[in-house]
Amino acid sequence: MEKFVEVSYLYDFYESLLTDKQRDLLMRYYFDDLSLGELATTYNISRQSVFDTIKKAEQKMLDLESKLELWTKYVKQEKILTEVKDKLKQCSPLGETEKEKQLQEAIALLEQLSSEM
Repeated sequence: MEKFVEVSYLYDFYESLLTDKQRDLLMRYYFDDLSLGELATTYNISRQSVFDTIKKAEQKMLDLESKLELWTKYVKQEKILTEVKDKLKQCSPLGETEKEKQLQEAIALLEQLSSEM
């Protein structure tokens, strides 16, 4: 399951950088849940060729992530945005001093987020 999630996220970020064949095989293997044998029959290639193409595509996405870190940055940004939302939600029932403190913390988090972009 963990590999499926990782490939799903990487695919979302890097699919346009894969070849058509890599994109098609990954999509049908992971998202349509077709077996290597089914894909080999559909594309009239060997199971080994299907396997190699999928592995090369996975490695290409991992290499791109190690260089560009798009997924990593996205995860960090989502974490900061979640913290900001939590800070803002906490402001409602607070007194003025506490609200001001929470708002300042939320602003600091947003500034951190914008500096990372």
